[in-house]
Amino acid sequence: MPLAPPAPAAGSTSASPWDHAHRRLTAGILGLVVLGAFENRAVLSILPTIADALDGLGWYGAANAAATATLTLATVVAGRWTDRVGAARVLRVGLTVFLGAQLLAAVAPTMVVLVASRAVSGVAEGLLDIALTVVVARSYPEHLRPKVFAAFAAAWLLPSLLGPALTGLIDHVAGWRWVFAAPLVLALPAWLAVRPGLRGLAPAGGSQARTSPAMLRAALTVAAALAAVTSVGPWLNVPGPLRTIGYAVSAVGLLALAAGAASVLPAGSLTLRRGAPALVGMRLLVSMAFPGVGTFLPLMLAITQGAGPALAGVSLSVTGSMWALGSWLQSTALLQSRMDSGQRVRLGFLLIALGAVGPFALALGWLALVPGLVGWAPCGVGMGILSPTLTTAALALAERSEEGQVSSAQVLAGTLGYAVPTAVGGALVARFADHLTGSLFAGLIGMSVVVALAGVAFAGRVRP
Repeated sequence: MPLAPPAPAAGSTSASPWDHAHRRLTAGILGLVVLGAFENRAVLSILPTIADALDGLGWYGAANAAATATLTLATVVAGRWTDRVGAARVLRVGLTVFLGAQLLAAVAPTMVVLVASRAVSGVAEGLLDIALTVVVARSYPEHLRPKVFAAFAAAWLLPSLLGPALTGLIDHVAGWRWVFAAPLVLALPAWLAVRPGLRGLAPAGGSQARTSPAMLRAALTVAAALAAVTSVGPWLNVPGPLRTIGYAVSAVGLLALAAGAASVLPAGSLTLRRGAPALVGMRLLVSMAFPGVGTFLPLMLAITQGAGPALAGVSLSVTGSMWALGSWLQSTALLQSRMDSGQRVRLGFLLIALGAVGPFALALGWLALVPGLVGWAPCGVGMGILSPTLTTAALALAERSEEGQVSSAQVLAGTLGYAVPTAVGGALVARFADHLTGSLFAGLIGMSVVVALAGVAFAGRVRP
């Protein structure tokens, strides 16, 4: 019996993920992507409201970063676990954990419990992200993968456009708790749609499919460092010794995070060694550049513009729609034939740097709301080009028995990159929670621009 159903050869004439051989699987996995996308957009839109309702603005950064800490650990385990037991089982477990996280958030009596629910959500995200990526790698020929990932981005479009407004409506009519309960109605249909396409998708059975104790220890170190940096945020707003301890814990945590990253990422990733290591390193950079703007944009709009959940969530609508556009562009023959991976990566980073200008000027009061958000649009296009380019290039270099581990390295680099600006930004928000101004957000955006320009400079290293 074959380990997995045979995939079409590289020279297959199949031109679409919606052909007869793939349409059911494509519909199923896109249903899960829509489910996760709505949850993501809803949480980012409603989080400022929840922090105010639960009197927990000091925990805002921790709520954003809690999922990142647990995602780190889940990603390390999920890559090898998926190679060993198969993507179907990992998807099933991941969806179950996701449902538990949503229920916990819906009944959270305090911001601390809300943060805990976000931590559980990070575990679910790690399992689902790796499993879905491996499903794509093992079920679609290489020439279809850019189109599949473009479809992933398109699946984010509707939640990005309607999610913030729907979130605001649910909050207004029924309260913020129902924002977490609402996605549960999509879970069963999504699973029923994807399940038939997973039949027979057995593990590849790689010899290195078990997580080594050393790798697990390194992942635990990274997760603990992230938890430490984000959890002491409220201490930074308390005068006296507790603030000093908070700064010390943050500094030690960031050092531990750097040391752990060097252990859990493939050798050469942090130095951008040409080829596969540079692909992982570039994922780290792009995940540092983008969240430094996007993660705090809804909060910035709420603080500087007095925006509610629906209006603050407009920034997420801009991101999602432009991301989908960029992902579609990178899948077209125009970019695929005329630009190699290094050129597409350089273009993506340039667009991110350009797109940060609008929010930077908005934070400082140099632009009004609408022009500031319009200026943010190129950043989403850049992410749409970069993300699938890095994923498909990495999968093209992976052995069949190591696709889960390669996907894990990509997701892990993205997680660690996201953690840095989120942790630092969250600590700063907690420190100045009583008197937040646009200047603080402008500083965070400026740091993102510097990282994006570094990506521009070293983009050529992703070529083998």
